[in-house]
Amino acid sequence: MDRIEKLLKEITEVPGISGHETGVREVIKNHLSGIGEISYDRMGSIICKKKGSQQRPFLMLEAHMDEIGFLVSQITDEGFIKFIMIGGWWEHVLLTQRVKIQTEKGR
Repeated sequence: MDRIEKLLKEITEVPGISGHETGVREVIKNHLSGIGEISYDRMGSIICKKKGSQQRPFLMLEAHMDEIGFLVSQITDEGFIKFIMIGGWWEHVLLTQRVKIQTEKGR
């Protein structure tokens, strides 16, 4: 696995549903440290600014840190898990997906 594959694997395996992107932000910050000046906006976005030797051209790479997630709303007596969606999702696709449940104690 090359360096880029390892980076993508690390970023995509960190839990980070909408509103809870702290882990993703930390991974990205660790990879950007030493590359440029890191700052954050009021929404929690991480911004890395690297000044080049020329005035132009400017380049911006932009991406979402969050992922689609669910919030457990109930566990039935039969052991079924009921949840609400966080973020946009096509409900008919859910039947073919694996989910990981993240608690305060971990997965």
